[in-house]
Amino acid sequence: MSNKPRVAFFPSASLAWMGGVNYYKNLFFALKKHAKNELQVIIFLPKVHDVEVINHYSQYVDELHIIDFLDTNNLFRLLSKVENILFGSHLVLEYLLKAYKIDLVSHSNFVGTRHLKVISWIPDFQHLHLPDMFTSTEISNRNKTFRNIAKKADAVIVSSNDALKDYHNFVPSFSSKGRVLQFVSQPFEDYFVLSEPDKVLILSKYELPNSYFFLPNQFWKHKNHLTAFKSVKLLKDKGIDICLVCSGSLHDYRSPEFTELIKEYVGKNKLDTNIKLLGVIPYHDVYRLIKFAKAVINPSLFEGWSSSVEECKSVGKSLILSNIEVHKEQSVDASFFEKTNPDSLAATIQSFENYDSVEIPEDVESRTKDYACNYIEIIKSVLNS
Repeated sequence: MSNKPRVAFFPSASLAWMGGVNYYKNLFFALKKHAKNELQVIIFLPKVHDVEVINHYSQYVDELHIIDFLDTNNLFRLLSKVENILFGSHLVLEYLLKAYKIDLVSHSNFVGTRHLKVISWIPDFQHLHLPDMFTSTEISNRNKTFRNIAKKADAVIVSSNDALKDYHNFVPSFSSKGRVLQFVSQPFEDYFVLSEPDKVLILSKYELPNSYFFLPNQFWKHKNHLTAFKSVKLLKDKGIDICLVCSGSLHDYRSPEFTELIKEYVGKNKLDTNIKLLGVIPYHDVYRLIKFAKAVINPSLFEGWSSSVEECKSVGKSLILSNIEVHKEQSVDASFFEKTNPDSLAATIQSFENYDSVEIPEDVESRTKDYACNYIEIIKSVLNS
């Protein structure tokens, strides 16, 4: 092993899961800034990937390799999957990692090797809490995958103490492998210099009013947009017109009918001027909309550790959050509402109507340093075990 261990990652290669891309980007940023003398970060991407992903990662890692083997339809990858199913091994992938002199694989479902240390990552246990959001096959696959990870990985990272409780309950025999690593999001580079002219431009671009609330979540059913929309209707029925701006993919692969249900609700209740569905927008526009919003709302029914909440913490943006446990763990200073109660959310939104948002950022620098140091401690504990 070299003086600095070579740690391999297989990060998200698609912008379809922007939360995953941002997770890895922020981890790599923290490690480069605060742990560059402790390890080398080596990332592998498939040949088929979103080009913009490279821009998110490349400046923060030591090496970036594009590997045909990682493509979904690659013959060797398909054979490797069969090998893993039949024998529980990954000989081709092991050979690849050995060729690149990798000491440890992190945040991967790749387990079962005697020659490499492996730290796996389980983003959440949503299927245990919201089984109706999954098919029986998906639940079975998640259970099997997570148990295999717990059994064979050297350590398992989760993003919150709430998720760690789930991990302990799910696999009590391997509870000692669980590690909490709470990620920290970095502010967009020009966030704190944005000013009134920038506000005029972003409002004009998306045809928005001067005052609005922002909900930057993908339109997956568990993100609970409908409760937010019902709260907007309740306020409108009381003569209080607010604007709720929503960004994020409008497609939920698990519930493809959900988008039409949402649009139907907006149209049926004549909320077209109150609810703006922007779809997927550039990341720098997301931050501009955060900057000039009254507050950012996250009504989600479940999170592993919310990236949008982290982003707002790092810039000091006011938050209105559903009262799920992980939100309470993540942001004690937020305003909370009962997660399935539109009246509760409407009352919370109304309390912000005459509120001038004051940005008081949490100490991003110290939190980022702690984040990097915590990860390095996990790395060392595994390599020295």
